[in-house]
Amino acid sequence: MLPVRDIAQSASSQQSQKMTAAAIIIEIFILNYNGAPFLVECLNSLQALDLSEMNVCIVVADNASTDSSAGIVAEYPGVVWLPLERNWGFSQGNNVAVAKRTLQRKQQGVADPDYLIFLNNDVEVDAGWLKALLAPLRESEIIGLVGAKAVFYDSFVRMQISTKALPGSLSSIPINLRIRLAIGDSSYPAILKNGRIKCVDGISLDQAGGWCLDSEASCLIPVYHDSQTEVTFILSAEHSEAGALVSFEAAGEVLMNVKVEARKQREVSLQIPKGAARTFIQNAGSFVRRGLIVGDRGFMEEDCGQFEKVEDVAAICGASLAIRAALFKRLGGFSKDYFAYYEDIDLSLRARLAGYRCVYAPSAILRHVHAGSGVDGSFYFNQTVAQSRTMFLSRYASSAHFWGRCFKELLLSIQELISSKKELAKSCPHSCALLNSMGKSPQILKNRVLYWAKFYFWRIPKLVE
Repeated sequence: MLPVRDIAQSASSQQSQKMTAAAIIIEIFILNYNGAPFLVECLNSLQALDLSEMNVCIVVADNASTDSSAGIVAEYPGVVWLPLERNWGFSQGNNVAVAKRTLQRKQQGVADPDYLIFLNNDVEVDAGWLKALLAPLRESEIIGLVGAKAVFYDSFVRMQISTKALPGSLSSIPINLRIRLAIGDSSYPAILKNGRIKCVDGISLDQAGGWCLDSEASCLIPVYHDSQTEVTFILSAEHSEAGALVSFEAAGEVLMNVKVEARKQREVSLQIPKGAARTFIQNAGSFVRRGLIVGDRGFMEEDCGQFEKVEDVAAICGASLAIRAALFKRLGGFSKDYFAYYEDIDLSLRARLAGYRCVYAPSAILRHVHAGSGVDGSFYFNQTVAQSRTMFLSRYASSAHFWGRCFKELLLSIQELISSKKELAKSCPHSCALLNSMGKSPQILKNRVLYWAKFYFWRIPKLVE
């Protein structure tokens, strides 16, 4: 059984109420949509939390999933299963979940929470995550939001790959590379969690990995919990006249030198040495820079202690976001402008405009499956990000910047339509995003009015780096 106290259950016990009278009340909302592959590890990781002096309720709010999520959550009696009528998306889904839970508490005569925490379902939290996340909120009333240090679910090994043209080869002729991973005889576990090889420079693995001879490239090989990982490289010098020598190096050790003959393909397998894997950062707080460029601090950096200080940040990532319940209510929750993406940046900016601080807590550590619900580069990802960015800029950007971005989206849409030979709905994400944004013209016009009415043209520049 998950060692958490469901507020609804504890309300029936007078003795339990007396014991927790001085405890702070927290509700953790985990929004789920067909997230069965992630829920077990997420909920299991919550079992190790230190809940002393806390009254915690975990709520899995479900956006009308069609997988086995309900059955999985049923195995955790202390967790509240809160089904929603349809897929509301991240922003409105959390708003609806909070509203429904508030009604439940009122009907049961249960006290309102002091803090709300919004947690992704594709994460695994450390045992000290919760206390570290709440510490800044309990220390200062002016702190409104607190975020965690999110590291990639997988550790990575940096692989250096160099090629040398053999006599008679032309350095401008590309050699191709493909990679597959395995642990023993089983399929690579992280593949099921959208774990992917990260290209650092020199090669593009999504495009068959072509790069030129007499050059170097590097990529990050994911290693599941630092297990013994076998990496298979498929090398092709089919377009070369005299072949190439390919060298592989990891953790300062040359693993193999391979000669690839001209006009042939060769398959080689390497064992990644144990202990070579390193932890890489996915988010250490979010930044908002001039031009309203937003992103993750420390993204794809090796975690070497460079983000170990509790400090103010421009915004908090929604993968693990703690907020005062009263502030969330005051701000009206997440903005309805967004289906997903940018809603956490928007909430953070509105909190800061209201006079609150956003703080990064490095000891609140979680392992996050990056893009677990929306794969980078997919149609859904590109369309949703483009649409959310337009709505975000309509509220906070200068007129020149906002309309400039709209013009850029129009150009991207035209390029997509010209080059597309497939259906619009499958191959033109920017075009679809532009059409959807046009459907929200009344809200965009309202945002532009608010931009001037609320003096954002003067206030927002003070909040960016």
